[in-house]
Amino acid sequence: MAKKGFMTPKAIANRQKAKGLQKLRWYCQMCEKQCRDENGFKCHMTSESHQRQLLLVAENPQRFVHKFSKDFETTFMRLLRRRYNTRRVQANLVYQEYIADKEHLHMNSTRWTSLTEFVKHLGREGLCLVDETPKGWFIQWIEQKDPLEEAHLQKLARREAAEKTEEERQVKAIQLQMQRDRELAEERGEIQDDIEFTSLQREEGETIKFSMGDDIKPQAMEAQLPTSNPLRIESNLTEKLAAKAFGIDLTKKGEKSAKEDNGKRPKTQLQLIMEENEKRKRAKMQSEQKKKNAADDDAAADDDDLQAEESNDAKKTSKKDASYTDYWLTPDIVVKIRHKKLADGKFHKKKGYIKSLVDKYTGMVRLLDSKTSLKLDQEYLETVIPAIGGKVLFVNGPFAGLLGRLEKIHQDEFSASIKILEGREKGDIVKGKYEDFSKYLPKDERR
Repeated sequence: MAKKGFMTPKAIANRQKAKGLQKLRWYCQMCEKQCRDENGFKCHMTSESHQRQLLLVAENPQRFVHKFSKDFETTFMRLLRRRYNTRRVQANLVYQEYIADKEHLHMNSTRWTSLTEFVKHLGREGLCLVDETPKGWFIQWIEQKDPLEEAHLQKLARREAAEKTEEERQVKAIQLQMQRDRELAEERGEIQDDIEFTSLQREEGETIKFSMGDDIKPQAMEAQLPTSNPLRIESNLTEKLAAKAFGIDLTKKGEKSAKEDNGKRPKTQLQLIMEENEKRKRAKMQSEQKKKNAADDDAAADDDDLQAEESNDAKKTSKKDASYTDYWLTPDIVVKIRHKKLADGKFHKKKGYIKSLVDKYTGMVRLLDSKTSLKLDQEYLETVIPAIGGKVLFVNGPFAGLLGRLEKIHQDEFSASIKILEGREKGDIVKGKYEDFSKYLPKDERR
């Protein structure tokens, strides 16, 4: 549903005025607020939010100016790099594109009073090549390597070098193994050194036929090949290496294959090795599945026992935790502020007392060393432990609201022994955690 008066002529006129750039003289950089006219800017200057921001800036103005200057330089250089890259361009042209953004950071909030000083700064820092001409100042971005991108490229180079080294190591190992096999074959006289390999030679018009059928008998194929064929020797060496790797005895496999029927095609040694490997894998998977099923049964039994124990523990502790709440702020207790960002840490670790409560989780804190009052949430406060013999007030737990006296502190257990001074438990000494009680400050002891 539209807001009341959203389409009225006045609302439409205000939205039209807010579009586009406004006058720089009516812009507040500290609050990052743009006013439309002199009256609006005057009202903003007298507002409470502007005065509070003015106090923060007055504490350390150099820090704010340095931050604005750094942001202006970063944004300007990003626009120059992406829009013009290494082209030579007029500085004023880049600046006009920069200020076209309505949310840009104004130069009058930086340490440079003019565009000329900023351009000279870029030249001194080595970020751009600058030169002055009758038409004005011209700048050219100097390409520089991004540290993050350079680190990424170095990481990729190291990874590629590691992969290349690993691949070369594997190739070298294979070549070394092949050299050893050749030396062994030469000692046995299985390789002839006078064999010379040539390219395929055929007469003109001759066709080459390939037969892939099963009707070719292995005995006929073996008869066509010479006994000293190096391809057969290399195949035998490969089968021997594979059998050695998987621990298979080729003599037994050869005897078993020889007993096969003459009508069936005998299996090669490599096929027998692969079948043996598959059998081992299946046996290993079956044993792992049995172990996994047994482990799942044991885990299910343990889960049932654990759930039963947790349910019993929950029943025991439910009564004990019923008296605890998620809020503990109580009037007339001393607390310590734990807020590093509030006023740049001005009130961090300051002590005060709860003057009144806004709600269950928020209270008005009056500082002990001044008359300053702060509205803080309990998230930024903590309890205070007095000296031995000091009065405390329970703020949470079964004794919440009772007054006591501190008797002893147990640092190892983060607790203390407290003697209750009122109520039915008067005179009893109980243990309480640090967060369950805090120092009590009566009204007659306040400044």
